[in-house]
Formats: sequence, C-alpha cells, structure tokens
Amino acid sequence: MSFWRRALGNRGERAALRHLRRSGWKVVAQNFRCPAGEIDIIVDDGATIAFVEVRTRGGDFEEDVGSVFPMSKRRQVEQVARVWLASRPNLERAFRFDAILVRDQSGKQLIEHIQDAFRPQRF
Repeated sequence: MSFWRRALGNRGERAALRHLRRSGWKVVAQNFRCPAGEIDIIVDDGATIAFVEVRTRGGDFEEDVGSVFPMSKRRQVEQVARVWLASRPNLERAFRFDAILVRDQSGKQLIEHIQDAFRPQRF
C-alpha cells in the first residue's frame, strides 16, 4: 500500500473514531488482528458490540457501499469477530456489523455510518 493511501486510510479511521466517540460508543479495540484477519474498530455502548469496517475514499459514497462487505470480506470479518467474542465468554451483549464510509476531500471528512451493514451467515 502506498504512503498516500495509508495516510488517507489513517485519517479516515481517526475521523470514524471521533464520530463513534461523539455518538457515545466506547472504543474497545482498534485494528484487532488474529490469524483470521483484522477488524478496524470494535465499539461498545453497554448493550451492543459493533464490529466496524472503515472505508476512506476521495470519491462518492455510492461507489464505496458495495465494496465494503463483499462476501469474502464478510466471511473474514465474521471469523475475526468470532475469535474476539470467544476470548470474552462472559460478555453478554448483542452484536452487529457496521460500516463507516469516510469521504475525504480537501482535508474535510464526510462520514456515513451504516449500522447493520450486513447480517452474519454463520453465528
């Protein structure tokens, strides 16, 4: 990944984190990694855990929505979420999979938060 693309992604993740915190979510983990893959952000509001995938682009959101969770990415995110949840057997919360789309243009970030971006197939 190029330096510029990584910098754009990092700015997008910071914007997503600010959005989530302002919305009252507690950030539980960032860039959680395991052998199955990675989840960008995991947040908790006391009742629900959200596994959040962040996409940052310079273009329109409409182009990004379909790219956030293709079937292969869904399977990977589900596996990583399963690992994270299994490491916390006493955690009794509902959970969901969200997407945050960040459009970064001229240093301004526009954010679209899609709750329940997909429903898990195998939980």
